[in-house]
Amino acid sequence: MNPYYYPVTSPHPPLSPDLRNQLAKVVLAARSVAEAAARHALEALTVDRSAPHKAMPLSEQGLRNRLRARGRQLGDHLDRRTRIQSKKRKQYPLEYRRRMIDLARSGRSPEALAREFEPSAPTIRKWVEQADLDEGRRDDGTTTRERDELRRLKRENKQLRLERDILKKAAAWFARESGSIPGEGSSS
Repeated sequence: MNPYYYPVTSPHPPLSPDLRNQLAKVVLAARSVAEAAARHALEALTVDRSAPHKAMPLSEQGLRNRLRARGRQLGDHLDRRTRIQSKKRKQYPLEYRRRMIDLARSGRSPEALAREFEPSAPTIRKWVEQADLDEGRRDDGTTTRERDELRRLKRENKQLRLERDILKKAAAWFARESGSIPGEGSSS
């Protein structure tokens, strides 16, 4: 038996498939209405423009500025041609990066390569530095393999913390339901 499985009992009978489908449709409709209302509110606050309209009250200007700042924190930036656009790095194919690294190692400067090709000079320098780390030419940083392992371990750690918190809350709930909450002075 799985030690993490706690049967959940409910005083209510399970929903029929028809009711469950109706509920799902209502939830989806409510979500689309909420999204449309949020979009309308953002447009009314002119969050996508560089300056608020002149008749906007100070309280709404404060909210507008907070929303714009939060959008920047989340990685959005304003573009004049489009509304709000998410920042996204251009991904270059591995073979392309490899060729840039070879050209930089053959004596061409990253600045000259940046003028001739698309990536910036700092990007090319970073590729060369990372390739040196991966190939063992340098040891003053983390290799790609080590970074991937760190990323995996952080993700796993986050998942384990989440599971622990859920189990802690479930145990507390079951203890409250069964009336067996240990006293303040007990050691268990």
